[in-house]
Amino acid sequence: MAKVSTRTPPLISLYFCQERGDPDYGSCLWAVFNFDLERYELSITSDCGNYAYGWVPTHKSESFMHLMARLDSGYLLDKLASPCVINEEATFEAVKELMEALGVDFSETDRWGDPVFDMDEIKDSCYQSNERDVHDALERKFEGTSMETCDDYDLWSCIQKDFTTNAKKIVQVFMEYIQPVCKKISDDEKRG
Repeated sequence: MAKVSTRTPPLISLYFCQERGDPDYGSCLWAVFNFDLERYELSITSDCGNYAYGWVPTHKSESFMHLMARLDSGYLLDKLASPCVINEEATFEAVKELMEALGVDFSETDRWGDPVFDMDEIKDSCYQSNERDVHDALERKFEGTSMETCDDYDLWSCIQKDFTTNAKKIVQVFMEYIQPVCKKISDDEKRG
């Protein structure tokens, strides 16, 4: 039979709430940051989404709040989220770089005098909602051109992804509002 037990960890909860006067009011109205001091787990519930990550506890060398006080934003973003949205501009730049590396002549025209590579259409191909659609749109644009024989791996490698706006926002909230409190708690722990 299933068993349910209780666990009461030492927990610190920090609450964030935007105020109407904030310049980006509405971007993340509220968030609850829970720090499990025993297991070194951070869980965030917010209107920007829910996030969680756990670190290996290092009680003897560093408290959890000290760890939280020294994190940088890029590291935290990598721990809480994964890049999952197409970065259209970066993808387009990567496609242009690949084309240049493969020696594409951008001034090449077809028998009617139209450019073989219409960069506006290629850019539009990069503005798709998922990787497969970007890849397939680029393949269609490259049919019958010198790019048709492009290595498929190279084409997939051009597709650049980024973190969601919400994931970036929750990390920004952490860095600006929560981390200073973590630092204060960590300093208080040291003073004992």
